[in-house]
Amino acid sequence: MDKMDNLIEKINELEASLKDINFKIDNFKPFEKISSNMIKDIQEYIKNISPLLAKIIVLSDGKLCIEDDKVFYRKDKRSSYSFTYENSETVLKKQADKINGLFVDIIRNGITDSKLANLGKSLVTIYNIYENIADLEKEAYKNFVSLSDLKKQKEKIDTELASLNSKFAESNKIYLQRKNKVLLNDVSSNQIDNKDIIVDLAFDDKTSKILSWNPLKEILRIEGTTLDSSVSTIKDLVLQSIYSISDMNYQFMYCSKEANMDLVSFFNKLNNSFAGEAFYNGYNPSEIINNRYFIRDVISSVLDLITKRQELLSSNGIYKNIYEYNLKNPKDQQKYIFLFLQQYPTGFEDIDNFSYLLQSAAQLGIFIIAIERAEKFDEDNKRYLKYIDLDDVRNVNYLKVSVDNGQFINDGEVFKTPQFADKKISELLAPLAKKISSQNSIVTFEDIGFGEFKEEGDKIKDSISIPVGKSGNKVYNIEFASGDFGENGIVGAIITGGTGTGKSSIIDSLIFNGAMKYSPDDLNFYLIDFKDGISNAKFITTAQIPHVKLVMTRSVKEDAEIILSLLNKERIRRNKIFTENHVTNIQSYNAIISPNKHMPRIIVIIDEANQMLAENDSSDNSIAVSKLNDKLISLISVIVDQGRNAGIHLIFAAQYYNAGLEKASSMLGGKFCFANPVESAIEKTLVNSNNAKQIVNNECKNKQGVCVSMIAGKKSNDYSVIRCGFLGKEKSGNDKKYAEMIRNRWKKYEISFAVAGENKPIFFKDYVKTTKITEKNNNGAPIGIDYCDGRLLYVPFNNINTSLGIVGGEENNFEPNTDILISVVTYALSIKGRVLLIDESYSQNIARFFDGRKGVEVYRSNQFLDALKEFKDIYNDRFGSRREEEPVFLVVCNLQMIEDFIYNHSSAENDNSYSGGYRPLKSVREERDKAIKGADTFFELLKNIKKVRNMYIACSIDNVEDSIPDNLQREFAKVSSKIINSPFREDKYDFSEDFSKSILDSCRKDSNNKNLSLLLSMDMDGENKFDTVSKARFFRYTLDRETDEAIDKEIKSK
Repeated sequence: MDKMDNLIEKINELEASLKDINFKIDNFKPFEKISSNMIKDIQEYIKNISPLLAKIIVLSDGKLCIEDDKVFYRKDKRSSYSFTYENSETVLKKQADKINGLFVDIIRNGITDSKLANLGKSLVTIYNIYENIADLEKEAYKNFVSLSDLKKQKEKIDTELASLNSKFAESNKIYLQRKNKVLLNDVSSNQIDNKDIIVDLAFDDKTSKILSWNPLKEILRIEGTTLDSSVSTIKDLVLQSIYSISDMNYQFMYCSKEANMDLVSFFNKLNNSFAGEAFYNGYNPSEIINNRYFIRDVISSVLDLITKRQELLSSNGIYKNIYEYNLKNPKDQQKYIFLFLQQYPTGFEDIDNFSYLLQSAAQLGIFIIAIERAEKFDEDNKRYLKYIDLDDVRNVNYLKVSVDNGQFINDGEVFKTPQFADKKISELLAPLAKKISSQNSIVTFEDIGFGEFKEEGDKIKDSISIPVGKSGNKVYNIEFASGDFGENGIVGAIITGGTGTGKSSIIDSLIFNGAMKYSPDDLNFYLIDFKDGISNAKFITTAQIPHVKLVMTRSVKEDAEIILSLLNKERIRRNKIFTENHVTNIQSYNAIISPNKHMPRIIVIIDEANQMLAENDSSDNSIAVSKLNDKLISLISVIVDQGRNAGIHLIFAAQYYNAGLEKASSMLGGKFCFANPVESAIEKTLVNSNNAKQIVNNECKNKQGVCVSMIAGKKSNDYSVIRCGFLGKEKSGNDKKYAEMIRNRWKKYEISFAVAGENKPIFFKDYVKTTKITEKNNNGAPIGIDYCDGRLLYVPFNNINTSLGIVGGEENNFEPNTDILISVVTYALSIKGRVLLIDESYSQNIARFFDGRKGVEVYRSNQFLDALKEFKDIYNDRFGSRREEEPVFLVVCNLQMIEDFIYNHSSAENDNSYSGGYRPLKSVREERDKAIKGADTFFELLKNIKKVRNMYIACSIDNVEDSIPDNLQREFAKVSSKIINSPFREDKYDFSEDFSKSILDSCRKDSNNKNLSLLLSMDMDGENKFDTVSKARFFRYTLDRETDEAIDKEIKSK
């Protein structure tokens, strides 16, 4: 039954249904409309008589009873009476009057059984009236609803009939056109309906009969032709197939062992018309010319596609074929494949599973046109060549035609084919090229859902899914998995491509769409750019959003090492929390806490990652750079391997590979490859593809923002072509517009990000105006801002970290040692501590700020032994005690300036000669009654101070000059926390051996550029292992009233 018959049948069915509904409406007898006034009157009456009725019940001696808020006479059987609406009002008035009369009689003459019985019966009657009226109202409402439903059904059928009649008129027009005109005379016509795909092949001009092919149900067999004689037929079939499928949702695969230049020209014209999008597999003109086309590869790719589509249909379970699936899933359209088997079976010998292909293809949207060679093989050749005879394949339907002088012959009937001229072919292809051009237009963020995302929050399960572009008609999402992997699930990704190909587009799409879809509680971004921050500058200026937490603006390897180390520390911290809460990963943890306390996913994007891992050619530094690269790769390996459960993901973007990037990217699961003049980069990115260069050149060449995506572990031919969402040109203002939309959606979140590499000085008096630093952490002294991530940096003072050593040079107006010790003293006083202070800095600023303050005792240089004695006496008094005592700090600035320390002077008379070094004591406790010696006592206190509570040492040395003996330097290096300032001399000093030389060098360079940076290392577990290395900008203090007031305010704030 054709389309016209189906339409007529459907119209007749609907008209019959409409007639039946009109009859029901015309003969509808609704219930009389019921007023609710009577129910209200009864309720009001019962309420009014209740007080008097209650008294009568009490006096009735149990003869009047209450049940379900109703009163009745106990001997009354409570018979139910039915009342219509017409007599209910009369009965109600009569019973109310009767009850009123009984009330008067009882009040005047007393209670009797008969009066009580009559009262009970009247009340029961009123209750029955109330219930009957309520039921009548319900029936009336149901009746009203029934009538409404009938009217809605009538309206729906009227609408559907109007639509079908319109379709019938249009179909009739097309039907007449098909009968009387050459096929495809009207390029806008479309032979597709809601059940089948119909391809018109030819027509009989005498009978106006059309020869049509339904590719969903049958394979088209064109028998007995040569290659040359079939050229015109193939052209007709391609064009007729194109106009049978809507929305450009098709591809062509042409398999032939031989070449024909006319066909090569035709397919070239198709490729040009479709901008290379429609025909990517099964045809390559250059290979056809050289007779090197490999049919086996095409058939293999089709079999892989069949398997994939079978899985798609079986997973949904409700679709009979791909056509049905496409109708109901417009955002996930599967392309229809027209597979031409030219000169079958030549070239198709000995192909595995070929019968299975023939049996399965049609329902899965793969439409086969078998153009069979004129000469048949005999049985011997058939067995020898091992090919499949189409007639031997079961459960396959064929439409068989033969070709004779430009005509199709089917079951003896002759049909003319269109025989399109070149001019007609160009005319037919022109509107299709326009459609393809539109389909290949820029993908905006709105095209992939920006602004329409619903808040995810608690719905996040194993992964977060961020749309970045379109693959065909379907939105392509990158899924960052922490549990089970999804369709595109990855833990990290590598993005490669030449300059201007679109790497920045996919990164921008990831950031802006991810930030719009997920709250800052669930998603954060760390941006590292080795193009000196050019790509990420907008997130500091015009496009600030609350999800971006760090932007690195300088191309410094050492900064990247510190940031990756911090991320690794965060991974360890998170995993520790998971263990404590008996969960295994981030989504399990977030599921048990409130959304505003979620642990956010962290996506770290490193642009120009090849520069981060580049080797240095200069011989004097190549070994250090190589070691630093090894450290970076080691950190990357740990984060990628173990960071998934903690919700930390890395993305690299690069133009080309070097040895370091090749090692690092091998661990990343997502591969995104744009066009690239460096072909080796394509092969290394799409490492699991056998023909990576060909795929990328076919799909991406000369197309900005188009990339090929492969997920590690999938098959080599299982890839996606993505048109990435485009933010817009630099001056378009879109970054500002989209950032504003993101900020408006997440209004309650502050914009708070660090700029790694910022080198402006931080003055304490300005910083504390906006931040209460002493409330941030009770376990240490806040000394500045982390150079890489902008967080407050603390020197811990606790039972493990009891001593701080600072080294480096001080210059006029640049006294980092002094400034850091001012921060330490401020902290000590804020926790109500006592400070023994010796300030031998050039400026004497520490003493100037704190001399005379409560809790601070200032000693001069020649009073060093007195300060040591006081500190030692406190130590001796507390030794062995478990009492909680006030904190006591011994703070010494420029220890190398104190002669009693350098020359190990003794407090005993006649014992001040230089000993050539200090004499180690067995213990401070054993020397209680002996003399204090400068270096001896200082270092023994430094060594044993952990044995008592709340006693700490913080001191600094200017190590630029050779002003301190080597043996004292070695002992000084045993402090539990270290800070190094530039300039310094690591070659003369054991103090720096715990630090990376490259990081030290980077600090030295920063200082030469007046960049106020330092290095901080802390012994966090008491085992002399320095766990944390940070590059920092310390607080600066100027000697003025405003700074003095800021210090005073911080001291009092605790």
